[in-house]
Amino acid sequence: MRPRFESVSRKHESALTSAVATLAKVTAERDKLRRAYEPLKGHLELLRRRIFLAQAERIDTEQLEFAETKAKLDNLSDALGAAAAVPSGTPEGTNDGGSEKKRPTSKSPTGRRNLAEEDMPEERVVIEDPSLEGVAERIGFEESSKLGRRPGGPVRIVMARV
Repeated sequence: MRPRFESVSRKHESALTSAVATLAKVTAERDKLRRAYEPLKGHLELLRRRIFLAQAERIDTEQLEFAETKAKLDNLSDALGAAAAVPSGTPEGTNDGGSEKKRPTSKSPTGRRNLAEEDMPEERVVIEDPSLEGVAERIGFEESSKLGRRPGGPVRIVMARV
């Protein structure tokens, strides 16, 4: 009877080995898909914000009357005369043609600028991992900044990953 049990245990052992190999393959594929999912999730969040923010902003039609305002400014400059034609920062008779090039006093910076030091509005996008919510303790955030644009001007977009 002993040979019969050995053949059964060998069958189970080979089945277990193949199951472990399949599990390792599926786990590696899942991890690869999760790594690809994170940037796409952040990109989707940015696109969603752009769509809804663009729809929410409405333009006041009274601000669009540029022709009338330009005509008023032209009349005002004609009334002031030649004093308005000369810029106040330069004396008359100086040559600002740019014939002489100024040398830079210091070496121009190289590399990527730090957007955290820039004085501009900030938009924060938090990306959370739903599989770890409520299971693991939050230690901190990994932050990266991008330069974005809104109708009001440039904005710093901070992508914060938990």
